[in-house]
Amino acid sequence: MWQLQRYLQGWWRYFGLTESRRGLRDVEGWIRRRIRCLILYQYRTPRRAYRALRGLGARDLQARAVAAHVSRWWWNSNGVVNRILSNSYLARLGVPTLAS
Repeated sequence: MWQLQRYLQGWWRYFGLTESRRGLRDVEGWIRRRIRCLILYQYRTPRRAYRALRGLGARDLQARAVAAHVSRWWWNSNGVVNRILSNSYLARLGVPTLAS
């Protein structure tokens, strides 16, 4: 994670002088979406995904819905995954924000 932190902080310092912050917010959202996909991909099986998501505080039906499509991460780019793997959770993992 530290490599991602260094890379993003350097990128932010280079492009942070831009007038438009919207493009940077869009990129930050895309980065967070990809990290969520990688987290789901690491679970590999629906059973592991279900257990991990329940451990993170997801409700039973939410965890089942996400775990059913864990191998198809692009189907899980909805609000349920964003609520379970929230920005605060990603911050605890060490994912930097572009503003910091």
